[in-house]
This record gives sequence, structure tokens and C-alpha cells, in this order.
Amino acid sequence: LFKIAKNNTEHSTVANFFKEGKNDLAALCRSTFDEDRKFSGTEQPVVGITWYAAQAYCFWLSLCAGKPDSYCLPNDIQREWAAGGKREPIPQKVREYSWADEKGEPTPTLANFGMNIGHTTPVNRYPEGATPEGLYDMGGNVWEWCNDSVGSRRVIRGGGWSRNAGFCRSSYRYGFTPGYRSNFVGFRPVFVP
Repeated sequence: LFKIAKNNTEHSTVANFFKEGKNDLAALCRSTFDEDRKFSGTEQPVVGITWYAAQAYCFWLSLCAGKPDSYCLPNDIQREWAAGGKREPIPQKVREYSWADEKGEPTPTLANFGMNIGHTTPVNRYPEGATPEGLYDMGGNVWEWCNDSVGSRRVIRGGGWSRNAGFCRSSYRYGFTPGYRSNFVGFRPVFVP
């Protein structure tokens, strides 16, 4: 975490974030929706996590694996290609949505979006919406933090349960300040072998 922070201009912001919670680091890194049954199921994505807390989790997971930097948040392009697939002959072109093209536009059988459920769902709830590579919920359910920044904001991708179908596009990105928490923003660590 601190290696990443030293490589960008947010070092003092990261340090300040953790200084604020020095008396209760667990609360600082815990989801603010732990007690809300709509968002705390064992197979649901964790939401209510800041970008800083997501980074701290990746750092902790890397320590548990015994290999520094073995887990991280995906960068913007990694997340887009994981959702949309890297296609030939033009590598930059991805599927419009994360599921196979022949399935078409988003429907309530492919993804959790547009308040069709009203909260997050277990990650295996939409098998029809999985990528051809086997990844679930790459469109809908929760926005996911990425490692990249745009100005003072961190990139998020994936759309969420509360937004319309257009936000679920593989190429769509948005951003929030790294200290932002919400019941529609979570994260997905990437393993780096």
C-alpha cells in the first residue's frame, strides 16, 4: 500500500487517511454496511469500502500469500479487458457488455442493474451474464475500484445495481474521490502471479 502511495502524489492523503483512524483501523477499513442484511450476505460483494481500504485489503492479502504485491486492484485497462474480452484483429475493441454478444442488451436475467432488485446480489446469481471467460458480475451489481486515477478521482467500473443499463458497458468508466463510500461501490482484487 505504501509502495503504491509513494509512487504518486497522494502519499500525504493516504497517510492522513490512516492517521484519522489510528485509534480504530478496523473501523476505518471495514464496510459501513456490515450490519445491513441487504448488503452483507456471505456471497455478496463487499460494499461501503473506500479505495484506501480496498488497497489495504490487497496489501494484507499479499502478506497472507507470502508474496509482496501478489494482489492488487486492477488498472483501468485490465478491468475493461476482463469485462469485455480482448478481441482480434483490433485488440482495443471489447464486447459491448461483459456477456457474449449474441445475448444482446442487458436484461434482468443477465445482470443486477436499474434497481431491478434494489440491492446487491450474490455473485453467482446471474450465470447467464457471466463473461465467456467465466467471470461473474463484470457488468452490474457493484461498481469496482480500479488503481488508476483521473485527476483527484479514482476510476470505478462495472455499473451497479442502482444505475441504468448504459453504465454496465464494458468500456464505461466513472470516478469518485478515494475516500468515497457507498452501498453500490466495492472492489475485486487481481492476483498477480
